[in-house]
Amino acid sequence: MGGDKLDNRGSGDARQAWPAIQRDGRKAAAIAGAGGGVLYLLGWTLLPALLIGAAVIMVFVSRDPERVVPQGRQIILAPADGRISRIEEVPVPPELGALLSGTGSPSALVVRVTIAMSVFGVQVCRSPVAGTIESALLIPARTPAATLGLAGEAGEAQHLAVRMADGVAVGVSLFAGTPGQWMNAFVKSGDMLAAGQRIAIMRLGREVELYLPQGTGSQVVLGQRVVAGETRIAEVGATVFIEGLRH
Repeated sequence: MGGDKLDNRGSGDARQAWPAIQRDGRKAAAIAGAGGGVLYLLGWTLLPALLIGAAVIMVFVSRDPERVVPQGRQIILAPADGRISRIEEVPVPPELGALLSGTGSPSALVVRVTIAMSVFGVQVCRSPVAGTIESALLIPARTPAATLGLAGEAGEAQHLAVRMADGVAVGVSLFAGTPGQWMNAFVKSGDMLAAGQRIAIMRLGREVELYLPQGTGSQVVLGQRVVAGETRIAEVGATVFIEGLRH
């Protein structure tokens, strides 16, 4: 109907499509809060306070606001909320194979845009483009040090390659690794995605890397704040490449 708002799955009223708090977060908060309430009624003091505090934190990091997704088949959107921390040309990572290079060579250079997430920001990550997930690879933390944030990229990681209708592919890598950081993926290999669709929640996430198609440059600058599913990072085929600038 004319005037109806569409959600990021292509139908329905966006204001009613998703709750303000992500579902798993609501469940965990409810369990912790209920447990704290029961223990308080039984005469406990410290433990109920800790559980209720944990419930509040869980609600905070599970916020899931609606986003107004820009329309355009060639637009590449920010996959996460945060600040642009790095913009650089790099070889296609082995986790994403040769999908991102037009030549099929894994040594081809592509632009990587890194978004540093904040513990105070929204933790839900979204698909930068509409397309089909060609590959989805979850790499668990490989060492005890990784779970303590002492092993860099050895922490838990999720790598997705999304192929658009015209055959162009975009890569997204999500990284966690310190205490309290964990991710829950909503999608799997073979799924069809709409631009801006939720792909994962990474509570207290560290950073997200966006790999642009070969021949595509970034349209953001270092230090810029971006919003998942709303901020335009690039346009397929546009070779503007801004590096080293800061607001």
